[in-house]
Amino acid sequence: SVFDISEPRRDIEYVFQEWRESSSPYLHLGVLYEAKDGLPAATGQMFVVRARLPLGHRDAGLVQGLLTREELMGHGSASFWRPTLPRRRLNGICCECCHVACSCASSFPNISTGNQFVTPLMCSALCRLGYELSTPAVRELTKQQDLARSRGGHPLPLDVMEGGLQSSAAG
Repeated sequence: SVFDISEPRRDIEYVFQEWRESSSPYLHLGVLYEAKDGLPAATGQMFVVRARLPLGHRDAGLVQGLLTREELMGHGSASFWRPTLPRRRLNGICCECCHVACSCASSFPNISTGNQFVTPLMCSALCRLGYELSTPAVRELTKQQDLARSRGGHPLPLDVMEGGLQSSAAG
């Protein structure tokens, strides 16, 4: 089951509702894995990243060129496909000419799923958006892992006790 990482007793529906109404790029939850097959109960973490641009973020970014091996390996930077085209205006997914010439699909990043033939340029734009949107969650996860290493234990300051979750003294 999942729970609010900051207050495990809280109703998860309220947590989801608050997140829907917020501009937070991700939701950080705890996970309780029940005891099973002789294994003890355990806790974990889950990060849910928004699959769309946050409010107030829609006009940010220009359409960049295709991803390169150097960029993926962190050794290069992106070139711009059309330096004046905002990525929110990138549309069309069936062929390269559709990116600016027609509106055969909805605008980036909310493309239609009826046509799964994504062009290399659209794929590159979606990959970059995924990287951009997941960066805050990855930073938080890394922080949690570093904190756990410094404590010599699990990244969550929660222990599974008989009868439910109870905050531990660590933290």
